[in-house]
Amino acid sequence: MLSRLGYDVVAHGDGRAVVDAFREAPQRWDLVILDARMPVMSGEEAFDAIAAVREGVRVLMSSGHRRDLPRARR
Repeated sequence: MLSRLGYDVVAHGDGRAVVDAFREAPQRWDLVILDARMPVMSGEEAFDAIAAVREGVRVLMSSGHRRDLPRARR
């Protein structure tokens, strides 16, 4: 759906890959969608690494397991 709306969508298989891709071009990203339970690096760990590169980046954290979600951050 996001692609049909004109967004460039990039998918990665684990949290480390997301962080590595983000570090290559942090200003290119409008939104990062993370799963709380990803292989290699959790969504919360990936969020922390991404926020350290570009404070204020928009992140949507999702999970099928409610207790895995970290508290909302601003």
